[in-house]
Amino acid sequence: MTNLFAYITTTALVTMIALLLLSLFIVAVFIQLYIHYKRGAQKSKEKRRLMHNAINLCGLSVMQYDVNEDLLTSNIHQIIPKSGFTLQEFANRIHPDDHHLFRERLDAVFSGKEHSLMLKARFDTGTPEEPCWRYFEGHIIRDANEGGNISTLFYVGSD
Repeated sequence: MTNLFAYITTTALVTMIALLLLSLFIVAVFIQLYIHYKRGAQKSKEKRRLMHNAINLCGLSVMQYDVNEDLLTSNIHQIIPKSGFTLQEFANRIHPDDHHLFRERLDAVFSGKEHSLMLKARFDTGTPEEPCWRYFEGHIIRDANEGGNISTLFYVGSD
């Protein structure tokens, strides 16, 4: 009986030590993953800061149009409201003389004839009472989802 008790005690002790070592190993793995994640996040943050500074230095405007949400937004060189515009609201601010070309160029992207294109247009950044026409020139590029449908348009340009 004493041998059986010693065997059970030894087995329990070995099991507890094995579980403790396994727990320590799992904690060490999670710590390494966390450190790797933090380093990656820091590198990503640094790259984003450098890109933002380069865009600001060049005086570029950057806009993103979410096709599914019908929302055009800009976080850099705000020329549209922070809440964004629908594509129709944006198109309504294109100068009447440029409106046809603007629609024609966008239709080429949406139809798949063009993957990216150059766009030049005058845009009203003022109010209906006091228009302020700014001339924009830049590139539009589309991004498609797995099904090949356009999900996003990006614009990078200057005025």
